[in-house]
Amino acid sequence: MLIDVPHGFSEMVLAENGLDHEAIVCVEELSELQKEITKFLRGKGDLDALVSEIADVYICLNTLEIGTQISYRELEDKVKEKVDRYYKRRKEGDIK
Repeated sequence: MLIDVPHGFSEMVLAENGLDHEAIVCVEELSELQKEITKFLRGKGDLDALVSEIADVYICLNTLEIGTQISYRELEDKVKEKVDRYYKRRKEGDIK
């Protein structure tokens, strides 16, 4: 993660609520971020609200990462693969 969630926080949340509940919370937080981005693009957004929703999503993603036992290395490799694919498509003219 770009931002470190305090050590033990996600584990505590998972122990208290379970992975299924936290996955639902993550879907809700992603929806809230989507709404805030839309407001921002329409010129009706609030930067502080956008930052708040981004922070919520970071926390949720960290919780999902831990709850599903996806390793940092696995995520890092997948990000590199997707970034490399983007640059390749851009070079080939598929993306402007």
